[in-house]
Amino acid sequence: MNDTKNKKKSKNNTKKSISKGGNSNLETVKKKKNTERKKVTNNKKSEDVIVLEKENNIEKKNKVTYLFLILCVISVTTILISNICSVKLFSIGKYVLPTSALLFPISYILGDVFTEVYGYKKARFVIILGFLCNAFMVLFFTISIALPAAKTWGLQEAYKNVLGTTPRMFIASLTAFLVGSLSNAKVMVLLKKITKGKHLWVRTIGSTIVGEFLDSLIFDFIAFYSILAFNDLMTTIFIQFLWKVLYEAIATPFTYFVITKLKKYEEINGGSVC
Repeated sequence: MNDTKNKKKSKNNTKKSISKGGNSNLETVKKKKNTERKKVTNNKKSEDVIVLEKENNIEKKNKVTYLFLILCVISVTTILISNICSVKLFSIGKYVLPTSALLFPISYILGDVFTEVYGYKKARFVIILGFLCNAFMVLFFTISIALPAAKTWGLQEAYKNVLGTTPRMFIASLTAFLVGSLSNAKVMVLLKKITKGKHLWVRTIGSTIVGEFLDSLIFDFIAFYSILAFNDLMTTIFIQFLWKVLYEAIATPFTYFVITKLKKYEEINGGSVC
């Protein structure tokens, strides 16, 4: 009798232990499933947050703010003043440069700022706007020169010499500006993808090398081919190109500062600059 009772007790104990073990296994499985679900939900939330941040950045880039308009006006003004001042030449030692070389590179710096902060579409918009304003300015100068001068005004020739332009110079200036500036913006975007948004100085200087080279090459070739000797033409292209790239390199800390402040003000990418 005692043996049978002991056997029953041992059986009951084994059943209880099996049930307890089964319950503990179920609990661990449930815990694992819950943790996995939490991970999935957290991943989904993080993905949703990333998507929302990207959408917010796109919306902010598409908005036209007062600061964007101010920079747009500065950029176009820089282009117009540069074209008017290009008539005056100055020399550094034996090398001769147009006065516009002091101001025109700023338009490329602003182009980098537009592309980095506001995106390629807005940068392209500013470039095309500058191109159209430049064309309108030259057109109106041509009309004003063609108007008959008053007899009491004896500055017609001086006015014509300063503001007048030949069709060749007009085509050279506008073509060089359009091709160079658009190339600068496009290379900036391409380098941003290659560097994964890091090393801003590589993007600004790299894009300037391409854009300013094309600008100098196109302008000098159209404007001075067959007027200057070939060696002098190549020297002029090289000196202008080198000057503009050095200008951009020296201005890189200022470009970093402007882009950082703009991104913080516009609340784009959290104001981060790499």
